[in-house]
Amino acid sequence: MSCKKWYILFFVLVLNGCETPTEDSGTTTETYNSISNLSVATTGASLTDTPLISWQLGFPVFSFLEVGLGSSATSGADVADWSAIGIATTATISSLSLTQCSSYYPMVRAKSANGNVLDTHVVASPFTVDLGDPTIPTSLVVSENGTIATSSTAAWTVSTDNCAVSGYRYA
Repeated sequence: MSCKKWYILFFVLVLNGCETPTEDSGTTTETYNSISNLSVATTGASLTDTPLISWQLGFPVFSFLEVGLGSSATSGADVADWSAIGIATTATISSLSLTQCSSYYPMVRAKSANGNVLDTHVVASPFTVDLGDPTIPTSLVVSENGTIATSSTAAWTVSTDNCAVSGYRYA
């Protein structure tokens, strides 16, 4: 009686990227989609610092990341030029000259060891620098009592803010 022995070898491969041939030149371009869930904290912005910017990294792991800041989702890093941050998953951009009441779009991009931009992401909702709290609404008046079928009617003196008041909630 003879026995056969089978050996299975596993290889773990760490990629620096995927290469896809281009149709016109025959050369290859690296493609990635490894940055996800890019977000910005709702507080923490000042005239010199962004709030905390965070994201998740997927696979493959690339050579390094850069973070930048734009005045629009399509302007590129026109407010704060790209700055290398290794392979971190959070950043705060400092030493800025931001304008109060303006919107800013943080962005993160991956670059290969040879300097090619592999993947760029821009935050969907910008942050605004607003250094002052709105005023407190005053002169609250309830003009009708609520019933089972209708709510009461309320009025107040509106709040003011140095940028904008986004809305009111009452109960």
